[in-house]
Amino acid sequence: YPWTLVCDRNRLASMSQSLYMFGYVLGAVIFGYLSDRYGRLPIIWWTIIIEIIAGISSALSVNITHFIISRIILAFASNGRLLSTFMLVNECVGPKYRATLGMFIQVGWALGYCLLPGIAYLFPHFRHMILATSLPEILWLVWLLTIPESPRWQITHRQWDRAERELTKAVTRNKLPIDDIRSQFEVLKATVAEEESKVDATVRTSFVDLLTTPNLRRSTLILYFTWFVNSFVYYGISLNIGDFGGDLFISFFIAGVVEFPSYLFPVFAFKYVGRRPVTAALMYFSGLSCLAIIPFITYPVIWLRVTVAMVGKFFITSSY
Repeated sequence: YPWTLVCDRNRLASMSQSLYMFGYVLGAVIFGYLSDRYGRLPIIWWTIIIEIIAGISSALSVNITHFIISRIILAFASNGRLLSTFMLVNECVGPKYRATLGMFIQVGWALGYCLLPGIAYLFPHFRHMILATSLPEILWLVWLLTIPESPRWQITHRQWDRAERELTKAVTRNKLPIDDIRSQFEVLKATVAEEESKVDATVRTSFVDLLTTPNLRRSTLILYFTWFVNSFVYYGISLNIGDFGGDLFISFFIAGVVEFPSYLFPVFAFKYVGRRPVTAALMYFSGLSCLAIIPFITYPVIWLRVTVAMVGKFFITSSY
């Protein structure tokens, strides 16, 4: 154990993970606001740069305090990058494709999930493993040079010229008719101006408005609770794969493979059944699966225990 995390100091290892998740929460709150205010692309740039620096810092940490602080900053930037990227990608497509794309964009997460145990096997020392997962992000900065800002964000902030320029590039790249794009923009500007004229400019809105009326308050609180439960169970299973027994590398890889069908199932289920009943059913079955693990905790057949856990992970990942 590095830094002699044994005996009464072994709790510091668990504390580092808990504080990592605390940084994750901060990243969602702060960078969510900043990406709305300053744009998706600038926040993605800054968060990736912070991620690289924090990753290298954690790999070179001299003590557990240095490591924990670096990890908090890493998580802080990581979730900001994740949310900003998710919004940017979804805002670059029409409503017809948005739900499906929102699911399939998670395939990248699943692929990284599957690759991580291989990287950990090749680089068993934690410093080398962190460097192996942090340094490749430098290539991401090169890739970002080709990525446009969200046209929807630009339109919302009345950056008409920039939005028109980006959409013209998209139309050209997709070999679509370009003749009427300027006229469509003029119609859009007129529509937005008309809507703004009907709104009282002195009225200020905030997230508190989500709690002001009974129906909106009920839906908001239910969704807050739903997100909490999904996060709690998903990370509860994912971060404790080693406790189910068996080879850690194989169990972790299987948990990553389970992610793929978990994304495909909701795409079709939402199409034919609907979001609310599917989400509710997935959460119910996830809860039942987690309860079903309890009798197998001391069961000698490891593969059966892992299988039940992976069934629970399938349902909670689909729900998430």
